[in-house]
Amino acid sequence: MADPATSDGRPTVGGPSQPVTVMNPGGGGGTPGAPSSNVTSVQGVTGGTPVPVAGGANAVTTAILQNAATGTGNGTAIDVSGMSTLLLYTTFTATATVTFEASPDDTNWITLTGETYSTGALAFSSTTTAAYRFNVSGYKSVRARISAYSSGTVTVIGRAQANEGPMPQTNVALYGAGGTTAAGVLAAVDGQGAVSALAVSPQGNLFNGTSWDKQRTPSVFKVVALTAATAETTIWTPAGGKKFRLMGMILTCGASSTLTFKDNTAGTTIFAARGLTDTPFSPANMGNGILSSAANQPLTVTRGTSCTLDGVVFGTEE
Repeated sequence: MADPATSDGRPTVGGPSQPVTVMNPGGGGGTPGAPSSNVTSVQGVTGGTPVPVAGGANAVTTAILQNAATGTGNGTAIDVSGMSTLLLYTTFTATATVTFEASPDDTNWITLTGETYSTGALAFSSTTTAAYRFNVSGYKSVRARISAYSSGTVTVIGRAQANEGPMPQTNVALYGAGGTTAAGVLAAVDGQGAVSALAVSPQGNLFNGTSWDKQRTPSVFKVVALTAATAETTIWTPAGGKKFRLMGMILTCGASSTLTFKDNTAGTTIFAARGLTDTPFSPANMGNGILSSAANQPLTVTRGTSCTLDGVVFGTEE
């Protein structure tokens, strides 16, 4: 069946059309190609007059958020309405901490996590001269609050842009009765405080109690094949300039024995377990692992009872 058509032969969809004048093609006293006065609002056109759109793809806003500040304080917020990306540059001659915060309404302030330009590490605060990049889509304002101060000066300069390419997903933590830190907010969400708080993990990151860590996956596997003994023995020597991160193990003792793992020879005990005779054991979940306290330090194991020890320990080197 043919589509229904208007009197001039144009097809309609779903039945007879209702005439709507959007543009004057000429005649009727109008200007050819001009919006019709009959149109009240069509995508930024009001009463036939184009309405300017704020910002735009290349819109840029700059501001000084802290200017040689010498104490704690909120400083001056930068307006990021309609912006997508924010670059903050912090300059310290001080012993101080700057906490990055955003707000949708200039009343409720949110901990904002960004990417450190030099390392790619996530950060929601700064204590040193550095540059940081943030996703600010949907926010109204951002501030660099000096949350702790001892001496010297702090300067923070900001530059927001409407479109500067894709940004990694970041975490936010909405302040509420649960506290004014990421840890306090997470506690609230975990049911240990007020439910008015909100915390959202960055994609692919884990909260360590005070900040966010990039999630790791094991990439280094060290085979363990020790003859019977009790002396402290090195089982993982990281590459030069690297720290080991112990993320797990699968080990079998030739006899029942306690196992003590240390960060460096005669160093700090970081893990202990008891292995049964010829029974493989593996910790169920070590999360993001245990990072050595310094580069070039080996992982060692000491057996409480003389026994063989076989298997593998694994993690990363960084």
